[in-house]
Amino acid sequence: GLVQVRPVGMAEGEDVAATVARFETSVRQDDYARAISEYESLPEDAQAAGADFIEKVRARNAADQLIDEALATALQDS
Repeated sequence: GLVQVRPVGMAEGEDVAATVARFETSVRQDDYARAISEYESLPEDAQAAGADFIEKVRARNAADQLIDEALATALQDS
């Protein structure tokens, strides 16, 4: 009982462990939109456990989108 094994990376399956593995991988790859999508597919109790963290992910995703928009606008104006 001391060792727990859980999937890592882009694990297949729809169970919580596989979804969390994909979520974690998406965050590490800076793919925040996919991470948010994976999080939203989790059951409510799992979402509650990660509520504080997902707010940071959502904020980072929004910031990245604003930067992308600003860069696109700046390049169009050049």
